[in-house]
Amino acid sequence: MLNAFVWGEGRLQKRDESEAAEAIWLDLETPTPEEYALVARITGFLLPRYEDLAEIERSSRLSFEADILTLSLPTVYNAEETVNRSVCGFILSRDRLVTVRFSTNRAFSDFSPSAPLAGIPVAQHVFVSLLEAIVG
Repeated sequence: MLNAFVWGEGRLQKRDESEAAEAIWLDLETPTPEEYALVARITGFLLPRYEDLAEIERSSRLSFEADILTLSLPTVYNAEETVNRSVCGFILSRDRLVTVRFSTNRAFSDFSPSAPLAGIPVAQHVFVSLLEAIVG
């Protein structure tokens, strides 16, 4: 599933896939090959697959190249009264955040960041706020 969000009226606003090119945050949840291709085309980012994220050693989970931050983060989630592990990938540029995840996570579905402080790019504010929600 592709979730696309823009920032407007002081909050994140969900848009449909046809408006994904304007999004500051593109959230791929268990994405299809077509969704991967669309987001890669829109952003120009090389998007990681599950295998790429799951096999990364701890020392390789964070990289910064050509002004793009890439992070692989192990996550946990509840499913039918058990705790399961998964992984989430983050790709962050100055103007856009892409998340790639392979499970439903309440930190994402319940996420509603406050307005960023003056001078902080919205995508970067959303990224930090989302990490705070996951840790919380």
